[in-house]
Amino acid sequence: MPEHDAVSGDMPVRPEHIEDDRPLVAADVVARYVAETVRRMPGIEQLHGSALEGLTHIVGMGGPAKGIVVHEPTADSVEIDIHVRVAWGVIIPDLARSLRQEVARTVESLLDLSVERVTLFVDEVGLPAEDQE
Repeated sequence: MPEHDAVSGDMPVRPEHIEDDRPLVAADVVARYVAETVRRMPGIEQLHGSALEGLTHIVGMGGPAKGIVVHEPTADSVEIDIHVRVAWGVIIPDLARSLRQEVARTVESLLDLSVERVTLFVDEVGLPAEDQE
């Protein structure tokens, strides 16, 4: 077999359609960074995954980024959906603005990706403090 036809596991393979040297970041990687950023936000009680995500988490197959949907990241940008349960009394428009800023700051600084869109879905609101007792 000619040497130029051999394929080595150590040889880097680069798709032809990418014009710059930026790496493609997997959606799961973006989701992990976003999930950790969201968990630190005041007013968010938890990420709110789908029923399927809940089931996969129970059987040990779920990842730490439930509730985060990353829409096919490109070499330089990403769009993100975030599903959460918020605490009672949180002003949701203010939370959405703060969350978008923090997620964009994190993704842009750590992954060098432009955040085109962050959509916050409030799937649930926590109980008022007096009802939790």
